[in-house]
Amino acid sequence: MNKRDIRAKARDYIRQAAQGSFSDLQPDPENPGYTVSRVFLGSLINPSGKFYTPWANSNVQACPRCQGRGTLTTSHICPACDGSAVLTVQWILDHSNEPREACIARLNSTPACIWITPGETFHCWACNHTGKQADECAYCGGQGSREAFEDSLFWEFLDEFAAAAGGYIESGEGDPCDTFYCVSFPVVTFAADEERAL
Repeated sequence: MNKRDIRAKARDYIRQAAQGSFSDLQPDPENPGYTVSRVFLGSLINPSGKFYTPWANSNVQACPRCQGRGTLTTSHICPACDGSAVLTVQWILDHSNEPREACIARLNSTPACIWITPGETFHCWACNHTGKQADECAYCGGQGSREAFEDSLFWEFLDEFAAAAGGYIESGEGDPCDTFYCVSFPVVTFAADEERAL
């Protein structure tokens, strides 16, 4: 699927859900004083129709262009260190508004910072101190799988359209493959209801 088709699929799900019935109101556990209505969108509605996690994803196909690496064999000069594989504290100070002491303290607390000259120069972590960065595969968005990339685009678009329609997306509690469009409504009490409660 191309990006336009994925966007249209997400838009159609939200359009259909927004026209649904919001009669089944339940107390919203996240927001006291609100009720929430959930409209079931479906199960495994993502373009691949597969359930997987980042650490267990053997059921998605590897990208045919990068063979699952997420990067291409071509590379470019690292823009952070300009190909030198080394960064200086002065370079960071020139590109930020932080005082020198705060900058060094932040770098000392960053596990990726490997000092060459303490307090002055360190290995560039943006390029893993090689001076070059591999070009990201545009076909899979650097994810190593076209299916996973299409699914991530779908979820981004679904969240975007849900927010624009005044709701949000939620997974099922019993089955994480189930997807719901949810809308929260404030609880409205009327004077007659308050009098009956007395």
